[in-house]
Formats: sequence, structure tokens, C-alpha cells
Amino acid sequence: MREGALLKTLGARRGQIIAVLFAEYLALGTMATAVGLALSMAASALLVSLVFESTYRVYWAPALSIWAAVAALTVIVGLVGSRGLLKGPPLPALRNASE
Repeated sequence: MREGALLKTLGARRGQIIAVLFAEYLALGTMATAVGLALSMAASALLVSLVFESTYRVYWAPALSIWAAVAALTVIVGLVGSRGLLKGPPLPALRNASE
């Protein structure tokens, strides 16, 4: 919120701020999904090979759809949460930001 308020104070247009927020939330959703999928695939591989004594196979289509869903949800929730910044003046956001 603070970065968006600073951009707004420096004269960034609404579209520029939305693009910055979109990129930030997309990166956040992608990193969270990558870590979650990597950990779940590693645990699944261990479980399947050690407990069930079977071969583990990764199905990429569901993994990519999970990534798309989580990244999209992160972007949507982030942009909806940031709409107050886009509508109002930047001073309250800067005033409430902790250093």
C-alpha cells in the first residue's frame, strides 16, 4: 500500500499503479504456489515410493491449473484490497504506514 501511495504521490497514473500491483501480486502468488507445489510433490514422491512401494509420476496439467487458480486468486484479492488506495488520496495510506 505504501509503495502505491508513493507512486501516486509522485504522479503515477492509475494504470501504472494497477500494473505495478498486478505484477507484485502475480509474483507473490507464483512464489507461494511454487513452494507449495514443490513441497507437496516432494512429500508425495517420498510417500508413494517408501510407503506404497510404487512409482511416482507427476501430472503437470493439474499442477499448472493449481498455479493458475492460486495466482489469479492472489491477484484478484490483492487488487480488490488495494482499491481504496486507487480511489482515495495517498496521504492516509502514507500516514498509516509503519516504518
